[in-house]
Amino acid sequence: MLAPTPASLPFTIAEDVVDETVYDAPPLRQQTPPPQQDALTFLEVDGATALTLLEAAVTHCAYAHPPPARLRQLAARLETLAARRERRAALTLTRCLRRVGKHTAHARRTKRALKPRDTNASRARRQSVAIGKAKPSKAEALKRRASIARARAPVRPRLNRAAELAARAGQKKREAQERRAADVRKEMLGGGWCGAARPAWVENDEALSRKIEAGLTGKKEDDALSPLRASNSPSSKAEKAATAWLKKARNGDVPLDVAEVEAVVAVLKRCRGVVPDDAKEAAPMTLAEARRCLKNAVAQLVAGDASVEVEVERWDAVVRGHPEYVAEQAARRTAWDAANADANATALATVRAAVPPDVRHGWTVERLVEQGLPPKLAARVLRVRALWLVRMAPSTIAKMHVADLRGAYDARGLSLDELRAVYASLPAAWENDGDGKKQEWAEAIRDKLVAAAASGAAGPQAWADAAALPFDATSYEPAAAVAKNDEAVDRASELAAVAEARKAREVPTEGDAWGERVARPAPRRLSGGDGSRAAMVARLHGPSAGPPVGLLDAIKAAKQKPPKPVAAAPVVDLFAELRRTATRVE
Repeated sequence: MLAPTPASLPFTIAEDVVDETVYDAPPLRQQTPPPQQDALTFLEVDGATALTLLEAAVTHCAYAHPPPARLRQLAARLETLAARRERRAALTLTRCLRRVGKHTAHARRTKRALKPRDTNASRARRQSVAIGKAKPSKAEALKRRASIARARAPVRPRLNRAAELAARAGQKKREAQERRAADVRKEMLGGGWCGAARPAWVENDEALSRKIEAGLTGKKEDDALSPLRASNSPSSKAEKAATAWLKKARNGDVPLDVAEVEAVVAVLKRCRGVVPDDAKEAAPMTLAEARRCLKNAVAQLVAGDASVEVEVERWDAVVRGHPEYVAEQAARRTAWDAANADANATALATVRAAVPPDVRHGWTVERLVEQGLPPKLAARVLRVRALWLVRMAPSTIAKMHVADLRGAYDARGLSLDELRAVYASLPAAWENDGDGKKQEWAEAIRDKLVAAAASGAAGPQAWADAAALPFDATSYEPAAAVAKNDEAVDRASELAAVAEARKAREVPTEGDAWGERVARPAPRRLSGGDGSRAAMVARLHGPSAGPPVGLLDAIKAAKQKPPKPVAAAPVVDLFAELRRTATRVE
């Protein structure tokens, strides 16, 4: 059924189309339509447009009672055509709409008309249509027509696998080119030395420049290709960019420190190795200048400029690696050790007087209290194993494993006097410390000691209560007593007893000076006599320890079965047997 004509259309549809669907159309509102003109005077479309309108009308009018969105769009399109005064093909449009109006009432009453069920009858119907025995219905004809139209429509050719891979490779290649271009732009801007992100090669160049300044390497490129390689290297590009920024800084175009930019240019030149080390070369940056640059960068960072964070780290590394700073720190360390040597020695003597020399060998809190230590101090001496280091020789501590130093002898929770005593008992050099972890552990103890001495921290109350400590303050742990476990004991007496037992069990030697062992007799069967089990038991444990001699032999003889008698062979006369055989043959 044909939908009612929208009110916005400036034309009316022919009456013959409306008459066919008048009983199936919904009642229209009683309103006065605007004056409209005949479509014959306004519209005209070609055959392709009429076919498109027909297919759209058949598709949408069969399922929607009011005009659907597609019909409204077509109505707007027709209105546009009318406004353009295209006056032809109005009759063609009327015929198309008339065809649309036919047989739509039945499709509106039941939607199953266009959705055939897959039954035996429907399959037979399709087969009959396929072989030409039956005429296809309107819906089947329209579906076939739509499928043919879709098949004839231009379709974008699909890419095969090779073309798809080639397209992906091209995309990756373009992305790589863009990344390389971005890196080149970054290098041309100076590599980020003025506050942007710093690439890895800048860090490598700075490390190399520090080695050159320290005099660790002096290799120069004097071959014929070195200028060409230097001109194409990242350092040369960074040097050009830094020189351009230096010119801008000198002219006042950018707010940069001229001295800082000059220092960067000098470092980049030394990295390339094209500037000889003579009087014409600029002097290296002093420690005061590096500290001033670090101070300025820190001030900018505190002010809120987050872009100078890399600059702060860079200048901090420059200051810490400066030779003057290293010498200054070494002098400060020596002065501190000299100033605190007496205090460390006094603390070492005090702690040693509270720790027994063989503290690792069977001491308990009760024994320490019996010796005269306060209970709290006795418990702390046995609980904090780091205090046991004061009784060990420096050579013994130097051979310890780093895991034992970090675990069993951890220095956390020590007071100022205890830190002084432990630090004073450490060796000057460590053995088997290729990775430097032992020295790192010792430096951590020293840092704690320096911080505690600067803060003025007091010792625990247990040390203050100890008036007179019972042990001596000079002796080390005995070398013969070696502890292996938590409750280790003195092994000297045990080792001596083991040695005596071994000597008693040794076979006497004879012969040359090397002590050839006497060949032992081979073991014999336990069949009685001297080699029987009873004889050996009697020889080792006494005559009453084993069974009587000969008992085992008697048991074995009783278990053995007597041999079976062999039947005697009968005596046969050979000649008589031969005669009987010959007579039988005859």
